[in-house]
Amino acid sequence: MDTIIKSNKRSAVTLIELTVVIGVILILVGIAIPVTNAYRDWQTGISAGERLQAVYTAQRLYLSDFPTTDVTTLIPANIIPYLPDNAPALPVVQDLNGNPLAFNIAISPPIYLDAAGVLYDPTPAGDGQWDVGR
Repeated sequence: MDTIIKSNKRSAVTLIELTVVIGVILILVGIAIPVTNAYRDWQTGISAGERLQAVYTAQRLYLSDFPTTDVTTLIPANIIPYLPDNAPALPVVQDLNGNPLAFNIAISPPIYLDAAGVLYDPTPAGDGQWDVGR
C-alpha cells in the first residue's frame, strides 16, 4: 500500500522576497516620475510651438491679403479671422510654471512675452526654436 505523507510545509512568499519586490517597484516609480515630468514639459513646449506657428501663419495670411499693411501696426483683431478653426481669440499659452504668456504680433515672426513684457524663451538664446520647453 502506498502511504501518502502529508507535509505541513506551505508555499508562501517570504519576507525577504516581498521586500525585494517592493524595492524594485519603488525604484521603477522613482525612475518614472522624472521621466513623466520631462514628458509633460516637452508636451507643453510642443503645444506652445504649434500655437505660435498658428499665430504666425495667421499673421502671414493677413499680410498677404493686405500687403501695404506694416507689421508693426497689427492688432489681434486683424489676425483672429485668419486663425485655424475659426478661433474667437488668440490662443492661450502658459509657460512651464503655469504663468500666462502673451503674443507680440507687431513683429514677424511673432514672439511670446512674459507678464513683464519680456521675450520668453527658456531655451538657449538664439536657438531659433519656437518652444517654451527647457
